[in-house]
Amino acid sequence: MLKKRWILALLFLMIPQSTFAEIYEVDPDHTHIGFSIKHMVISNVKGKFNKFSGRIEVDDKNNIKSAVVEIDPASIDTDHIKRDTHLRSPDFLDVEKYPKITFKYTKTHYCPVK
Repeated sequence: MLKKRWILALLFLMIPQSTFAEIYEVDPDHTHIGFSIKHMVISNVKGKFNKFSGRIEVDDKNNIKSAVVEIDPASIDTDHIKRDTHLRSPDFLDVEKYPKITFKYTKTHYCPVK
C-alpha cells in the first residue's frame, strides 16, 4: 500500500505545473474601478470605487476559467461629498439595502479587430 502511495506521489510531481489552473487576486494598489457619465450634456462626471476585491482563475492555456469582483458601493468617490452621499442613498445605490456589488464572469467572446 505504501509503495502505491509513493508511485502516485511521484506521478503527481512529474505532471508539469502548466497543466494546473492559476488563481490571481486583484491587487487594489494597481487596479482602478472607475466610471465616467455625462452630466447635463455639458460635462462628464468621473468617479471610482475605493474598496473592492477580486479573484481570477486562469487555465493552462491562459483562458479565464472564472472571475469574481466584489465592490463596496459605499466607497463611491466622485470628489464631491454631497453628490457621493446622494449616490449612496436609496435614490441610486441604496448601500444600506445592497452592501455589495458582485460581478461574476460567465464567458467571453473573441472579437477580432478590423
